[in-house]
Amino acid sequence: MPSSYPVPSCAVPVSGGMVVAVPLELLASPLKNGRPLGGGNRSALVIGGTEKVRTGGTVVFCKVVAVAEAQVKRDGQVRAKGSPVHHATLGPLEERLESEAGPGVIGRIAAGARLDGRFAKGERERLLAAAFMIRVIVLMTLMPGARIEDVIVALAGDLALVPWARPWRPASARAAGDWRNGSLDGTLVKMPDTPANRAVFGTVGTGDDSGPWPCARGLPLTCCSCRSLLAMPHGPAGTDKAAAGQALLDQAMDRFPALFTPGWIWLMDRNYHGAPRIARMIQAAHVLIRLKSDIPLRRTSEILPDGSYRVELSGDGVTVRVRVIEYFTDVEGQEVPEMFCLVTDLMDDEEYPAPELAALCKWRWDGSDCATRRCRYGWR
Repeated sequence: MPSSYPVPSCAVPVSGGMVVAVPLELLASPLKNGRPLGGGNRSALVIGGTEKVRTGGTVVFCKVVAVAEAQVKRDGQVRAKGSPVHHATLGPLEERLESEAGPGVIGRIAAGARLDGRFAKGERERLLAAAFMIRVIVLMTLMPGARIEDVIVALAGDLALVPWARPWRPASARAAGDWRNGSLDGTLVKMPDTPANRAVFGTVGTGDDSGPWPCARGLPLTCCSCRSLLAMPHGPAGTDKAAAGQALLDQAMDRFPALFTPGWIWLMDRNYHGAPRIARMIQAAHVLIRLKSDIPLRRTSEILPDGSYRVELSGDGVTVRVRVIEYFTDVEGQEVPEMFCLVTDLMDDEEYPAPELAALCKWRWDGSDCATRRCRYGWR
């Protein structure tokens, strides 16, 4: 069968970044009688119908990156339909997951996810996009210091080199959710009732340290997406709650600096840690903190288009500029009378509108309450 691609009179320049497209039906085994390559054969496939490869000949060795439907342009350019989203896997790690949870476990989870049509057009595309992001989240656990976009690039690997019909670029941090959402909230863990534990940890609920159980006070730092416990500085509970919580936050920032980087946003409840610690946190990471009604704020702006406004939060000689988001919510169709007040260091109301940050706040419950419940049971 004559080829549509004539053999050139001289070798085509080849570089390491090029991709070679070969019709699937032309791939052949070089072994005698065409027997399939087995696990013990250290040989490359060859292209059927071409001259035999001989020792000393110059050969281009190509790695199979994807098997995809071709799209040929009028000028002859050969491209691949689809995108890395259609082909990326976790390799041996995914094989291990499937051995533990059954074949196609990521696809099954993705089938139950609800992805808005704004992010992926068509039911099949939404399914594939959800599965891809599940793989990204799993891979993030093995790349704790990496940005989300770097994890996406790592998952795509050589697939990013394929000339896709529609140019593919890794999702921006904004499209991928901006940050890793972490939850930071104090908790008490009951300890065995021994004299040594009472002496070290103390008790809560009584003025004379005679509570029924000695308790450790912990500050779990958890990932809201996967509910994993990332760190948990802890200390005695028989001390002032606010002072103990602040000391544990200091300890967390000192001992776990990798968790306080621009790729993280920390969701915190009303256990107020003070302006100096908030100022220290936002030097390295982002925060979204629910405030009590008795924390004084000095407004420095008019009401912004999204309903938020900018303020100054001061204390202990430190002033922090933050943005306030106020909102009401409802539970099972009934409005909760309490107004929620959040502060954040994300000052751009167009880039980070108030409704999106208010929606993000609810993830604190997934991060703290769900994860600390598991933590408490584990300690018992």
